[in-house]
Amino acid sequence: MEIRTSHPVTLVAAVALGCGLAAYNGVANFAPQHWHDLAFVPLNLALAVLLIGWARWRGMGWDELGFGRAQVPRGLVVGSGIGLLLGLPVFLAALVPDSIQSGADFLGNGYDGTTPLVYRAVVRIPLGTALFEEVAFRGVLFGVWRAATNLRSATIANAVFFGLWHVTPTWELMSGAEQLGSPLLLALAVLGGVVVSGVGGLFLVWLRRRTAGLVAPVMTHWFINSLGEVASAVAL
Repeated sequence: MEIRTSHPVTLVAAVALGCGLAAYNGVANFAPQHWHDLAFVPLNLALAVLLIGWARWRGMGWDELGFGRAQVPRGLVVGSGIGLLLGLPVFLAALVPDSIQSGADFLGNGYDGTTPLVYRAVVRIPLGTALFEEVAFRGVLFGVWRAATNLRSATIANAVFFGLWHVTPTWELMSGAEQLGSPLLLALAVLGGVVVSGVGGLFLVWLRRRTAGLVAPVMTHWFINSLGEVASAVAL
């Protein structure tokens, strides 16, 4: 039986959490490159632990946060399968001359050659990106919004804030594209990236609910982003 504290989740706390996550990523993406190389993974993992601790202090149960263990094997299989299914087409497209480099960059955040590709694909992305973002969004944010409101509101809020989370990384990626020379085209490209990220957030929420945990979303997120990163490196 879960023990509730005297600090129930409120809508104000849920909104503040979503805004805080979006602001954190906005600031972090303007940090110097050496920060991204050295502090990205440990800082994001530390923040994930803090978010879990805050949610538990608010009275959230492990199952509500997506940490139920009963569906772990199923989550591993389903998440890996979906990740490969969605990520392989992008990787294969990068092998074709004049391929959609921007699509590979978007999924993998763009391989810049400053850190080993293997490290990025098997450490940085699974721990600093996939695990952290799934804990933060499909775990804590989804859980607290659902506790404060209802399933529909939690799902919509998750998509909105996950889209906002990608504003600055999408802007940084798209701002270097020669074909987006005007501010209007750049703004539309960023908006498109936010919408795509929001739709991705909806899918990951659905996957979290269907598999009763975070394992499947983490695996799917990891496979798609890592294959995008490799595709980005291949297309260089």
